[in-house]
Amino acid sequence: MRTKHANVIRYPATIAAVVASGVLFAVLPFLPGGSFDGARTVSFVAQLVGVLGFVLVPVGVAWLVLDRRRKNKEQDSRVLPLYLILVPGVLLAVQLLFAAPLTEWSRNRVIKNSAEIVHDIEAYKTKHGQYPVSLFAVWPDYAPGVIGIEQYDYEPQGQSYNLIFEQPKFLLDDFGAREFVVYNPSDEHQIVSHAAWRLSDPELHGWYAERDTGTPHWRYFLFD
Repeated sequence: MRTKHANVIRYPATIAAVVASGVLFAVLPFLPGGSFDGARTVSFVAQLVGVLGFVLVPVGVAWLVLDRRRKNKEQDSRVLPLYLILVPGVLLAVQLLFAAPLTEWSRNRVIKNSAEIVHDIEAYKTKHGQYPVSLFAVWPDYAPGVIGIEQYDYEPQGQSYNLIFEQPKFLLDDFGAREFVVYNPSDEHQIVSHAAWRLSDPELHGWYAERDTGTPHWRYFLFD
């Protein structure tokens, strides 16, 4: 009797823990914190489970229906079909419902956290009369503050400059797209697909969509 009651509590708790872990892995690159290698890979795998595993949801539902008709009272027999339903179902729902707000929230956080580096760049210009030639260094120092974004990239452009970061994307959000967010104080944003194009034809860029972030001088570009 104790074992039966223990299973009634243990199985739902285990399923809930697995589902919660999957959701955490899926949204990991969009959460606040220091960046680390592998965050986007873990997220991709979790999201892929939701997309590909969703075909198993009808199997899980049919399994539960048949089990109920057999009047099977064993809790163990219902655990696997619940996994088949809840794990991919919830992971897919997270992508469909929260992709846009989480992407926008994390993008805005990184933009807000750029205030320090933008301030220091402008202070450098005030002191030296020009923008820095490069900010390349072993330690970037200025943290974006989002797990899936490693650093800001900087490049001078004419009398201005671009500050760039790559925004994580959900698998089903503009499928296959890569998003780069660019700050240019002169609103002369520039980013291109291939380095060779800068040498051969400066007019080529490669992005298929340019959109406003809602923050002055910040725009983002989508590449396929």
